[in-house]
Amino acid sequence: GTVEACTMLTKCFKSVKSSPLVGFSGLMLACLEDQGLANAAAAGHFDIRSLLLYSSVCGIGLDTVPVPGDISTTAIAKLACDTGAMA
Repeated sequence: GTVEACTMLTKCFKSVKSSPLVGFSGLMLACLEDQGLANAAAAGHFDIRSLLLYSSVCGIGLDTVPVPGDISTTAIAKLACDTGAMA
């Protein structure tokens, strides 16, 4: 599944020994910076909870993710707690 694919990509990136590692080394799912990911998010192919799950094996975490404009502060707080618990 998707989590396995994320794991495999991260392991592949970290296994490259011919180049020095600079900064973070892993799979980054920056949905608002990647048109393909942005389109998939807009089409409902995944949501922020899915991204949080995928990022748990990436070694980097979430970055620039879409949230609905009408999201409640309670929902944002719950996401922040979930993210913090996984850190």
